Amino acid sequence: MTDRPDDQMPELEARAAEYALGLLEASERAAFEAQLRDDPVLARLVTDWQARFASMADAEVAPVTPPARLEAAIMDRLSGTPAPARAPLWDRVAFWRGVSALSGAVAAVAVGVAVLPMVERPGERPEVDKPAEGIPPGTILMTHLLPVEGSGLGLAITREPGGALQVLRVAGGPSEGRAQEVWLVLDEATPPISLGVLGEEPLTTLTPEADVAALFGVGAAIAISDEPPGGSPTGQPTGAILALGALVAL
Repeated sequence: MTDRPDDQMPELEARAAEYALGLLEASERAAFEAQLRDDPVLARLVTDWQARFASMADAEVAPVTPPARLEAAIMDRLSGTPAPARAPLWDRVAFWRGVSALSGAVAAVAVGVAVLPMVERPGERPEVDKPAEGIPPGTILMTHLLPVEGSGLGLAITREPGGALQVLRVAGGPSEGRAQEVWLVLDEATPPISLGVLGEEPLTTLTPEADVAALFGVGAAIAISDEPPGGSPTGQPTGAILALGALVAL
């Protein structure tokens, strides 16, 4: 099996990358490996991804200490609490892209990938400088959520071609009697958008609405907040920010 329609390649790329990173569940992995034996195109994709991730793992990446304004600005944007000193650069999506560039190589080895097709739904949300602007359909994106203030929380996020968001908790968990809610953070003009509450199991599947999916793209921020059981009662973050990260393209 060597010939494939072009519109199938983004899904194949995503599955091959997930397999190379070990993100597939046992049943999915077994089915994928059975397909590999009869599909040289898929086998080549897996080999390419393994080589790409191996080169990232071999690269030396120096630790980077985030600027002190990072948490203050996130807290300001999520909770509405004024930050003592807001840098103008923070208010531009370009700042998120800069943060992403510092951690992209490490994150690519440690976590997941996502195929994020563009879905334009004009008028359904306020017009903002959307990070998704200009991102070609099928671009592979990923994020590594970094713990804030020693929360010990680490997560891998992948986006399935069908739209489901797979959130894998690789370290940490909710405090007793509390929940962890996932938020999409765009810019100061747009309130944080809830993507759902993480379950008790390590893997949670979330399905954003189509208009929310259209906002995903390079530079978009993902944050996790500490909330009451069932999630925020106000529709906006009410508790501490536990982890955050920005999407980067592979």
